[in-house]
Amino acid sequence: MKKTIPLTVQTDKFEPGKIYIHPNDGYDLRLFSLNYQLPVFSNCSAEEFNTGEGDNEIFDIILSNDQPKGKIKMNHKFWETLDKPNEVVVINNKDRLLVLKFS
Repeated sequence: MKKTIPLTVQTDKFEPGKIYIHPNDGYDLRLFSLNYQLPVFSNCSAEEFNTGEGDNEIFDIILSNDQPKGKIKMNHKFWETLDKPNEVVVINNKDRLLVLKFS
């Protein structure tokens, strides 16, 4: 499994289903292309995530140089489901992403 450092959260009310990260942060997850459609898990157990059986949504993961390093931009409603964290860690396991509240 690959993971990011804690990323500062920025929210956006206009782009549901999209998550933006800087390409350097994508590299930490072994994501090398500019755009992916991947299942994103949150609020589930490690076992549910590892088996792919937990609740998830398909998100467009966009690697953009316009996104500052060390920051992640996500839809405001998704951020609320994470309990409004200031920072998150993203984990990649077999092309599944888990977004965990860090602070």
